[in-house]
Amino acid sequence: MTNFLKQNVGAAIIILLAAAISLTGCRGDSGKEPEVNRTGDDAQFFVNAMLDIKDPQFLSKDSDGIERIDELKVEQKWGDLYNKYEKSAEAGDETGFRYFLFIGFLAYSQHNAELMEAFSSDLMPIYEKDAAKFLEALNELPFLIQSSGYYLDNYFGFEDKNADKKPEFLKNNKPLINDILGPENGILFLDCFN
Repeated sequence: MTNFLKQNVGAAIIILLAAAISLTGCRGDSGKEPEVNRTGDDAQFFVNAMLDIKDPQFLSKDSDGIERIDELKVEQKWGDLYNKYEKSAEAGDETGFRYFLFIGFLAYSQHNAELMEAFSSDLMPIYEKDAAKFLEALNELPFLIQSSGYYLDNYFGFEDKNADKKPEFLKNNKPLINDILGPENGILFLDCFN
């Protein structure tokens, strides 16, 4: 487990519990078999990624008969999930948006360079579309603050673009950030913009 996840153990436990509930499809109907939640595959993938569990769907035997993870299939799955939830986030779907931020959190905590690069270019337009909604999600899920702030900061200067726009962004957004996130989380978020 990475240092970032170790520092956010409480958030990780909450996520694992939510994922477990999602995976079992528990709805609180007494006396009935729980239905399988069709989005449980995504939740299971996220849990496996967080806990560094070898997902059986990505295991294959090499020429020596040894089971190994097919890293290409894993990266394709990450890419598919990224695209799926980015589209949901862009469309304004609140659940898809939160999943998208969660994928960013996982990429950040696991140092997944490919996904981190994608978030560095793609997250700012989503923030700009509805900054208040974005910040409210961070306020409700504060473990997402550092990863989201990291990506938004990286937008400025990423691929040698927009570096000159950071001071104006901070000037225009600081009051909203402090208003929605409050003093402690506002400072934590703004500290990401080094």
